[in-house]
Amino acid sequence: MRKIQSWFGTNPSRKKIPKKSTSYKRYTKKEEQEFDKYFGDYVRNGIQPSREDVESAFVKNKRSGGVLYKRLWNTIRQRVWGRIKLNKEKNKRRQTIP
Repeated sequence: MRKIQSWFGTNPSRKKIPKKSTSYKRYTKKEEQEFDKYFGDYVRNGIQPSREDVESAFVKNKRSGGVLYKRLWNTIRQRVWGRIKLNKEKNKRRQTIP
């Protein structure tokens, strides 16, 4: 019976591990320019890049002396997706306003 309780987390002697807090790191102007250079086509076409696409852009960026490659690949994908959604919302507003 004790094993079942500890398995479901009802055992009061177990301590919960606190979650790490994360903070948002703003993109610098240089990172913004590099983002538009490498991922602007994805945003304009409404396509989310694959991991391989992001990593190949990182390789190009590192060779050219950029700083965007220091970001995680999934944060770049999230940013692309956020920009795509933002563009869709802007287009909807433009169509509804006469």
